Amino acid sequence: MSNIDSINKNKKSSMDWSLVDTLRQLANQIERGEAEYNKGFICLLNDKGDFNYSTGFRMAQMKGSEAISLLEIMKSDLLNGINGLPSSFRIGE
Repeated sequence: MSNIDSINKNKKSSMDWSLVDTLRQLANQIERGEAEYNKGFICLLNDKGDFNYSTGFRMAQMKGSEAISLLEIMKSDLLNGINGLPSSFRIGE
């Protein structure tokens, strides 16, 4: 079973996904038009050191202020998802 098959089989468990496979799947979905994003912010973490965490990020087509706003929205959405609540922020609905 390929890693992509594993991702599709276990969509609800991000712990089974590798970072590279996750990024590849997202890129494939964007290229096929299945995910319509034109801007992005990716948070990165390396927690494999001796209690030394290394963080990073990558942005595409975003200003710093847009990235901060997106992070706040995503924080709220993630907290709502953890608590079984719907997303609190949707434009055009």
